[in-house]
Amino acid sequence: MLKKILPNLALMLVSILITYLLLEIGFRIFRRMKLPQEYAEYYFQAIDAPIYLLDEKIGYRYKPNAQVFYANFNFDNTILQSNHFKINNLGHIAPTDDALAKPDTEFRIAILGDSFTASIHNDMPWTHLLEENLNADNALKTSLRVSRFKVINFGMDGTGIAQWGQVALNEVAQYKPDLVIINFITEDIRRKFVWRTSVQPKQSNGNYQLGLMCGSLPATLDNRDCAILKMIVLKRAVFEDQAELARIKREIYNQEIERIEWFALYPELIARTFGRLWGWDTRLTPSRREIPYYESDAAAIHASATALQNIRAHFPNVLVLHNPDPPETLDRSTPALVARLMREPSGADIVRMVNFLPQPADETEIKLWFKLPWDPHFSNYGAQVYAQAVFGRVRARLQNAK
Repeated sequence: MLKKILPNLALMLVSILITYLLLEIGFRIFRRMKLPQEYAEYYFQAIDAPIYLLDEKIGYRYKPNAQVFYANFNFDNTILQSNHFKINNLGHIAPTDDALAKPDTEFRIAILGDSFTASIHNDMPWTHLLEENLNADNALKTSLRVSRFKVINFGMDGTGIAQWGQVALNEVAQYKPDLVIINFITEDIRRKFVWRTSVQPKQSNGNYQLGLMCGSLPATLDNRDCAILKMIVLKRAVFEDQAELARIKREIYNQEIERIEWFALYPELIARTFGRLWGWDTRLTPSRREIPYYESDAAAIHASATALQNIRAHFPNVLVLHNPDPPETLDRSTPALVARLMREPSGADIVRMVNFLPQPADETEIKLWFKLPWDPHFSNYGAQVYAQAVFGRVRARLQNAK
């Protein structure tokens, strides 16, 4: 009896498998034909010079001695807003140069952070405004017996706390700072280590470069862990050419389609049917996530707490600031993820900067601090407001440390 059932069962299983394989192949052919028709216009950003240099240890560096024009674009490829920023001689976003050697009478502050700290989205980084505020405080300089304050901006857009531990040990340490400030937004807790660079598109009818953000090396278009950023490197003249911008965006989208692993051994049909139940992702679609995140909040908290602990172990004077985003500023809330990090020993003294921004401030005023509604980063005005708030916290820390 069993001898009769087994061959029939095997034949049935083989038939099911062949049928599934044919359906899978047919679906992939359908998706390959359908995806070009699913293109839709989107917001994007552009810069007129490449700024990312790959660094295997810390992820990337900014290209030194660059004057950069940055713009946000609307769906119709018109400029919504724009600004200029400068990368100095040592690859830090600042209007003035830095030096590795530290004079005896200089009080040096190193600031780690993401794009809110790097400040590629406004004309003057708040880190430099903080330096100006500190140097205008003669009483503070006298009490510390220093001739000047120097603030060095180690902000790196798109990075998170887990990455800054490596930046601190491999980069910041050689500058011998007297104070290290860690300035983070809530999302930075979830961000994994990333590598960034700019690359030429594989197939192109225009002169532009693509920004890559990678969760693993190599940082190439062939690496599925590398996402193409919605920040295009263009010649300045192209910023006003709406037709050319539309063509370039569609060309980039088509390259994203080509990067899909069409021949990978992965059950796409099953993932699309039951993926939500099993936690499977669909793969036959252009990548939309630019920054890789930890799989769970618990993993994110552990990685961030470990990075903070390592930084504190190497630098005796550390100030950790939670930089609120627009919604958090408006409702003055403490996000649950930040509250969890604050319960860790390494996060117990995190300063919630929302409590030190100007009060009272109504919704109209607060919205002026950011480049809303298209961009949640600081406006030029907001950079001044935040610099003043951080100045107050730094001054209090230094006075209490005397």
